[in-house]
Amino acid sequence: MKASVVLVEPEKAVNLGLIARLVDNFEIERLILVNPQFTTSQLEVAKILASHSARRIDSAIQVDSLEEALSEADLTVATSARGNQQGRNILRRSINLRELQDRLAGLLSGSLSLVFGRDGTGLKRKEIELCDLLVNIESNPSNPVLNLACAVSIVLHDVQTSLRQADTQSRALPSRDLRERVVREFQRLATRMIRQRFRARKAVRAFSNAMVRSGVDEREATLILGVLRKAAQRLSLLAPDEPQEDGR
Repeated sequence: MKASVVLVEPEKAVNLGLIARLVDNFEIERLILVNPQFTTSQLEVAKILASHSARRIDSAIQVDSLEEALSEADLTVATSARGNQQGRNILRRSINLRELQDRLAGLLSGSLSLVFGRDGTGLKRKEIELCDLLVNIESNPSNPVLNLACAVSIVLHDVQTSLRQADTQSRALPSRDLRERVVREFQRLATRMIRQRFRARKAVRAFSNAMVRSGVDEREATLILGVLRKAAQRLSLLAPDEPQEDGR
């Protein structure tokens, strides 16, 4: 599996230099910078701190938006100091690093993007929405926010440990296109079965979360797609479209 580290609006040269070393240490294919906030002199400082990995800063891909950074990824993982594994906030439903290792075990193909937020404020809500999974790095509840470079080192160690594990039953990760087609078919059903738009949106988000967290492989996703497609077609024959309510 090919892995990328995506930094959203990085601004501290010290962290960039250390992260450049980390992507070498853990054999990460690409370092992607979303709207970086560095001056030329700060980049030179980062290269000094990166030492023998300074070339990774020179070869880093720079893009203007997170959407562009994630456009080629089959699986995208946001990281945050905040998260919960229960509760009503579907967007903030997170998994821990052990669970992420379980999801990645045996995956030998596909592309993975690990997304890290700003040095001081992390990722915004809309940025988390763009990702398939949210990983919470568990730490002291009274002081949960880790330094960016430290967070990257912890995540990369656990991810590479998982990817390197031998697995006699390796799995094929569904492509992003296939997974999005499955979610679109579910959305067709949800918007027809649930009158209130905001509830339908929550149901679609919950289904999308379940698709990724359950670790379905390509064959399973294809079978699910077929069933949802037939169900949506059958429903369209049985009942005409009805306007949805937008109330909460």
